[in-house]
Amino acid sequence: MSFFSKLFSKLFSKFFTKAPQQDFVLHSIHFETPESETLTDGDFLWATIDFESKYDCQLWLLPVLEQPSEAGSSLGGGYMPSDVLPSGRHQIKRYFYFNNIDAQIYPDGLKVIGTRIRATTDTETLYEEVHSIHYQYLPFSAEVLAERQEADKENLQFEFVSASCQDRILSPNDSISVGSSITVRIHTPNDDLTFCCFAKTDSSFGYNPMTSPHEGKADLSFTMHEIGEISGFAITAYNRYDILIDTLDIDFPLQVEDWRDDGRDQAVRLDFDGVYDATLDENKEYFAVSEGSAISSDRELRLYTYLNHQAKHGASIKIYDIVNREINEELYQSSIISSEACKEENYYFCFEINWENVDFSENPVYEVSGFYLVLLNIADEVLAEQVIDFPLTIHEKE
Repeated sequence: MSFFSKLFSKLFSKFFTKAPQQDFVLHSIHFETPESETLTDGDFLWATIDFESKYDCQLWLLPVLEQPSEAGSSLGGGYMPSDVLPSGRHQIKRYFYFNNIDAQIYPDGLKVIGTRIRATTDTETLYEEVHSIHYQYLPFSAEVLAERQEADKENLQFEFVSASCQDRILSPNDSISVGSSITVRIHTPNDDLTFCCFAKTDSSFGYNPMTSPHEGKADLSFTMHEIGEISGFAITAYNRYDILIDTLDIDFPLQVEDWRDDGRDQAVRLDFDGVYDATLDENKEYFAVSEGSAISSDRELRLYTYLNHQAKHGASIKIYDIVNREINEELYQSSIISSEACKEENYYFCFEINWENVDFSENPVYEVSGFYLVLLNIADEVLAEQVIDFPLTIHEKE
């Protein structure tokens, strides 16, 4: 089971008490568009989904067609799964859509007869059911469709730069672990388009569906779920209408191994050792911050911890704040720390945090009751964890 699955199922049972519940309950689903209305190629069909999950999970809203996509059809479209959400009840909006509907293949358009709702963790499906709906997507004329298919092709440029895993730049024939995220960087002047990267493999993997470049570069990512081999990457480009307009195939063989047990059941130390202001005082020293202090959201704090581990491939630290007895915002993730780097008995690790990204629009203060520290191996398996009781009041910077 992944880090997040363990985080919310294990931690809450260890530190907090919750009433028993089913693994997943769908309370309701409501589509914003009435079924009497006809949709057009490219329209989004939004739904509000009210559900409750015992575990952290990701929710998918998928279409079910009366007539499946035919061989040779360039039918496009998509759906955006939710972020990984913690256990509990949520009400979220999801959508799916179609584009590039060929009127010669679908003269009457596409008929959507159902929606498949799927809730998953990294290792299992918590819920999967088809719910009956009736919508129709109408195609554009052949002339309009052709224009949409050619949009943005003329000035399209993108190139593969590198592949990395955690902080390590990969070379062909390197090994990576199941559960680790691979980042493929591209350079492109087309900041107004979107890109995606698929692993060329027979093994299961998850990927980030659409990424927009920023200042000429984009980091595309996917995560391998099974042991096996990757022969390379398929980098895809989509125009303003989310229609596939080009694919770049990269030969880049990698071996996917199982490093999930790396460093587990071995001696490890993760001991919190105080919070300090990140600004030096007049004596050129960092002064300690007391529990219960009130601080500005842009004020940098330094947290210290003793650290030792024996993970052969390295480990990283994540820190979250705790708000209302629940693990809340991820404040920090370290780079990979080798076992050699922290082999000294009293090795100190320091990381700096702030709350600049907190939304204060509804509440002028943000009450933190403490922190959750977790040490993870490169496959995101928990090696050690610690809950720290350290209340702070955060207020918006002036």
